[in-house]
This record gives sequence, C-alpha cells and structure tokens, in this order.
Amino acid sequence: MKQEYKLLMFLLTIISIVGGFLNVNIASSVDTKLYVDPPMMYALPGESFTIDLKVANVERLHLWQVNMSFNPTVLKFINVTEGDFLRKEGKETTSMKDLRGIEEGWALFSWGIFGKFYVSGSGVLAKVEFEVLTTGESKIDLVTEPIWNEESQKWTYMTFLIKMNPAPVPPGGQEMEEIPFTAVDGIFYNLEVPPVALFTYSPETPMVNATVTFNASSSYTTTPREIEEYYWNFNDGANGTGVTVDHTYKNSGKYNVTLTVIDNTNATALVEAMYNTTKMPRIWYELYSKYTKTIEVKLGHNVAITNVKKSIEEVTAGETVSINVTTLNKGTETESFNVTAYYGNNVIEKKSVTALSLNLS
Repeated sequence: MKQEYKLLMFLLTIISIVGGFLNVNIASSVDTKLYVDPPMMYALPGESFTIDLKVANVERLHLWQVNMSFNPTVLKFINVTEGDFLRKEGKETTSMKDLRGIEEGWALFSWGIFGKFYVSGSGVLAKVEFEVLTTGESKIDLVTEPIWNEESQKWTYMTFLIKMNPAPVPPGGQEMEEIPFTAVDGIFYNLEVPPVALFTYSPETPMVNATVTFNASSSYTTTPREIEEYYWNFNDGANGTGVTVDHTYKNSGKYNVTLTVIDNTNATALVEAMYNTTKMPRIWYELYSKYTKTIEVKLGHNVAITNVKKSIEEVTAGETVSINVTTLNKGTETESFNVTAYYGNNVIEKKSVTALSLNLS
C-alpha cells in the first residue's frame, strides 16, 4: 500500500505539472459531463453556500483534477471535501490540494483511487463551500484551457479526468488516458434585490365561521419587475393563491399565516449565454420573499336568553307582574345589549345590560 501511495502521488504530480499542456476535448457530443450543481447560486453577503462538483456518464474513472476559478472580490473559498463517487464499493482514495491561489480566485484539488481500480457511472466528486463577501456576480469556472500567467511565467493547471484501462493493455495502448468530457460551469449572482411580501387582513378581529379577507397588494418589488405569484398558507391545512383571498376558520385560536411572493426576476440573458437554454428550474433564477403574521381567531358573539321567569301565572287588571330574564354570554367578547318585553306589539319595558362578561363554565 505504501508503494501504491507513492506511485499515485507521483502520478498526480506529473499530471499536475503537465496539466496545462493536456489537450482535453470539450466537445458537446461527448457523453461524459463534469458540472457544477446547482448551476446558479444566490445568497446574501455574510451567508455561505455549498455546491456539488458532479460527473455524469463516466467510464473507468481512476483520478480527476479540477482547477476551479471564481471572483475573489465577491466569493471567499472556504473548503473542499471529497464526494462519495470514487469511494463506491469501499475503494480507498487520496487527495491533493493546492489552495495558494484562493486569494487570487482559483483553487486546485484532485482525488484518485489507490491501486489499479476505477469506477463508472454518475455521482458527486466533491463539495465546495464558499462565503459571500458582497453583492456581485462570479462565474464558477472549471478551467479546461491552459492560460499563460505572465507574472509567474507558467501555464495554469487544468481540469481533467483520467481513466484506467483494464489489463492486459494491448500493444501500443496506455494503462491510463484522458477522458473527453463536456464541462459545464456555474454562476453566482446576487445583484438583484428580492421582492418584499406584506399583507393585511380584515376584519381586525376574525371570528369563527366568518369570512376573513387577506390582501397582499402592499407587497412590492423593484421596478420594472412585477410580482407574478402569491401563495398563502393559512396554518389550518388550507392554502390559497392570488393578491386577495378569502378564508374561513372553523376553530378559534392563533394562526401563523404565511405569504410567499415571487416576482418575474429571471436571468434570461445570463442563462442563454451560459447554458444556451432558459428552461431551468425556477428556484435557480427567480427571487421570492416570505412574510408571516399571527392572527387570532375568536369564537365571536354568542349571547342567549337561557330562562324567562314571571312572578305569577295568572293576573288581573291592575296587578304587577315581575319578569326575570336570564342571559348568558358564551362568546369571546364582553357584550352590552337591550332586553325588551312585549305584550303583543306593545313594548312593556326595556332594560339595558351593560358589559355582560364571559361565562366560561
């Protein structure tokens, strides 16, 4: 194992030295793809994000090297860790990292398999973490063409994939050779400001089984963009869409209502330039905002006459009759109202009930 380690490191060193002169085929017809996932990233200054370096449809991959460049004024390289692709079936790997250039905007890293082994298929080669320094944009570039550095008088290291051919190698063949591949770079972009989600509701004191109107017209975004979609979560298992929406709660209590707005920000030109397509999942290029407000739904008004008792059952003209009326407040509000007694259509007497408190029994 010790000899294999030295051999691999020697191989990595040799490939790194001549990497700038390797002729890697980046033709679109090649099935093998090396790419950044997700291809577009958005984060605010002070936040961090992680991207996956992935390979797809590769055959007999033995080792790989990536020179990843980025804008160091916008992004700070934090770390790179190995993915699980080379370690399939319990294979042991070793790595090489050259991070001397991260302040200049590039990082070189490589992983290979111990011994004469290889893996095929698709998977994650590495995970790369960045911190966002400021607003701006940065290409996440997989450097595949040699670049001459006038200051150092050296070629830049290149990105490449190396496969191992199974023994016995035919006459004139090579045990290891380059794998042609298509490289797909990524892009970081946070110059756009997300929209702002806001809403009001009425009435101010919502009641059970009564209509509550939610209004998101106070939400806004930066001109000339427009908010195109409104999504409501009423926190009782129901959802809704639209600028204004009506909802009825069947139970009292406190509900955290959440509004999500999505504007029509999209990187159409950027996506066309980078990927020759605008058909990308919305989460990569549309901005959204969430806003949550707690509302309290009450039982509402619930006053009843529970008993009417008169002092005598039979009366004659001139006698006085006392009528005792019992009221009960089973609602959630203190109530004031009038109790009126009638003889036919004639009002006998009216009594005012002031601030009838809640009966919680």
